[in-house]
Amino acid sequence: FMPVWLKWGFWISPLTYAQIGISGNEFLAPRWRE
Repeated sequence: FMPVWLKWGFWISPLTYAQIGISGNEFLAPRWRE
């Protein structure tokens, strides 16, 4: 269970979107299809 303000702080942080973008980019890379 997380307090509401903590969830809000997680999604407003630019680092959240950077981490999601980097991990999505890495796992969708062609080298994983080998």
